[in-house]
Amino acid sequence: MLRSILTLAVAAALVLPASAQQQMPAGSLQKVQSLQQGYYDLDSNTFTPSNGLAIGLGPDALFDTITGCPTYYFGIIGGPWFGQEWLDEAAFADRGCNVPAGTEEVNGYTWQYCNLGAAGYFDAVLRFYQDTVAFQGPSNWPVADCGYILVGLPDGGCWQVTVDLSGGNECVLPQTSGAGAQGTIGFSVEYVTGEIFTGPILGTSLNPACIGLGTQDLFEWFDYTGYYAGQPYYHMGTFWFGGPPKARADFVSTFWGSPVDAENHYGAEAGDTMVIQAKGDIAPGAATDINVADPNAGTSYVMLISTGAASATTMTSSFTTWTMWINPANLVVTAPFSGSVFTLNVPASAPPCAVATAQVVSINGAANSANVDGASNGLQFNL
Repeated sequence: MLRSILTLAVAAALVLPASAQQQMPAGSLQKVQSLQQGYYDLDSNTFTPSNGLAIGLGPDALFDTITGCPTYYFGIIGGPWFGQEWLDEAAFADRGCNVPAGTEEVNGYTWQYCNLGAAGYFDAVLRFYQDTVAFQGPSNWPVADCGYILVGLPDGGCWQVTVDLSGGNECVLPQTSGAGAQGTIGFSVEYVTGEIFTGPILGTSLNPACIGLGTQDLFEWFDYTGYYAGQPYYHMGTFWFGGPPKARADFVSTFWGSPVDAENHYGAEAGDTMVIQAKGDIAPGAATDINVADPNAGTSYVMLISTGAASATTMTSSFTTWTMWINPANLVVTAPFSGSVFTLNVPASAPPCAVATAQVVSINGAANSANVDGASNGLQFNL
C-alpha cells in the first residue's frame, strides 16, 4: 500500500499499537527558501560554506536530479528524526566493459535539505545500499553497503551539501543490471540529532530534469528505534506526498563518480600518502589527465603502469614502506615529472577493454624502487 505522508496519522491509527499512535507525526510539506551551498570533507569532518565543488569529485555525474531542476517543497516528519530513515532510489546506467556486472565508484554525493529552525549545527548519517525495491526496501537492510557519519551540518534555512568521498572513502555500487530486481540502488540521510523541522528537498513532476533514471514517486520509511512504530527495526511502509506535481516523492541528489571502468585501491602503509585521480575516460587513443593531489614543490614523481588488475604488494625502500599496486613483470616507468597533472597517452592500437593499473610514486634520488619515499593509490581501469 502506498501511503500519503499528508494523511499519515490516519494510516497509523489502522496499523500501529495504541502506545505508538500518540507519537505518530502528521508529516507536512514546507516551501523551499533561498538555497545556500557548501561541501563536507569526510577526512577532516568539516563543513565549509562554498559555491564550488570539492576538487576530488567526479569527473562523472552518475545520477543527477539537481541540475536544471526547480524546487518547490521539502518534507518533514513533524517529530524527532533520530532513528528514522527515509530511503529513496536511484539507478546508474549500464556502461563500460563489465556489463551486466558493471559497477560505479561513487566519490561524492550532493543533496539538498531545509531546516525551519535557528542557525546552528546538527549531525546526520548518510547511507548507500546496493539495491532497493518499492514497498520492501533494500535486500540487506538494515546493513548499508556504505555509511558515513556527518558532523556539524548547518541548521537554519535551505542548503545544498556536497560530501567529498574521494581519497579512500569511495563506495562501489552496481549499475542498473546488477542492482537487484528493480535495478536501483538505495540511499538515505538520517538527521540524527533530533531535527524535527528538517527534511529533504523534493523533485517535481513538472520538469523532466527532476526525474532521474529508476526513480519512482515514492520512498520507504524505516524506524530503527521503534519511536513511531512501537517496535524497533520496523518498515513503516511506502510513502508519497499525495500526488501534487510540485512535490514528487524523490529526494533531489547527484551521485559523483570516477570515469567509466575506473576504480581506486588504497594501501595503509606509512608511505601510502599520495592520492591520484583520473579526470577522464582512459581509452585507446585518449590523452587523459591524472591529477596528483597536493603535490610537493620540487618533488620528482614517476608514473608506474602495468597490464592486469591492481594487486597489493608491500614494498620497503630506503625511506619508507609502501604498497605497490602494479605488476612488476609488465611494468612501464615514465620519465620523472613534477606538478599536479600527468597526461597519460594511450596508444590507439591498445586493445579495448584490456585491464591496466597505474600508480604514482615520489622519488628521492635516482628513479628506482630503493628511492621511493611516497606512493599513491592504485588506479585500475579498463581501456
